[in-house]
Amino acid sequence: TMYSDLFTTKVDKNGKWSTPSTVQGEVNSAISNEGASHVTKKADKIYFTRCDQAKKKWVTCKIYMAPKKGNAWGTPELIDFGLDAAVLDSFNFRHPTISADDQVMIFASDMTGVIGGTRSDLWMSNFDKKTKKWGKPTNLGATLNTNGREGFPYLSENNDLYYSSDGLLGMGGLDIFRAPKQGDAWKWGTPENLQSPMNSSGDDFGIVFD
Repeated sequence: TMYSDLFTTKVDKNGKWSTPSTVQGEVNSAISNEGASHVTKKADKIYFTRCDQAKKKWVTCKIYMAPKKGNAWGTPELIDFGLDAAVLDSFNFRHPTISADDQVMIFASDMTGVIGGTRSDLWMSNFDKKTKKWGKPTNLGATLNTNGREGFPYLSENNDLYYSSDGLLGMGGLDIFRAPKQGDAWKWGTPENLQSPMNSSGDDFGIVFD
C-alpha cells in the first residue's frame, strides 16, 4: 500500500523549483498518510496532518507538531487541545494554519458542534504561553461555517482568513473565500468568494501567500 508523505522543493533565483524530495526527519511514517501542513514564520516548527491506518478499523486524522532539528524535523508531538483521547479518536483534526505570532491555530474538524451536521467546520485554538499547550478549540461560528465542508484555512500576514467551502455561494465544488480580520479580537467578517480565475467549477483549495 502506498501512503502519502510530505515533500519539499526549493526555488532558485531564476524562479525554478528543484526536484521534490521527502521531508527529512521524523515527520513521514511508513504506515500513515501525512498531508496538509504549515511551517511557522520562524521556520522552527512544522504542524501537519497525520491519518493513521489500521486493519479493519476506522482511524481518524490528527494534528502533530515537529520541532526543527538541524536540517531535519524532530519527533512529532500530538496536539491534543486538552481534549480526552476518546474525542481525539472519534473525530478528525486536520489542515492546521498558525498565526504569524504563533498564538492562534485555525484548523478543520468534524467534531461535535459542527454547524448543521457532521461535515467539517473551522475551529480555533489559542496557545497558552504558561503551559505551552494549545487550548480547547472553539467553533468559528455560522458566519464562516456552513452545513457543507469548510477546510484548508490559511492566515495571511495581516490575519485575514482564507479557506475553502462548498456550503457558501460559489462557482461549484470547493471555492476559496477570504474573511477579513476585524479589529484586535480574533474575529472575521463576512467571507467573500475570490471569483474566477482563482475559483472554478472544480475543487479549489490550499491557497498560501509568499
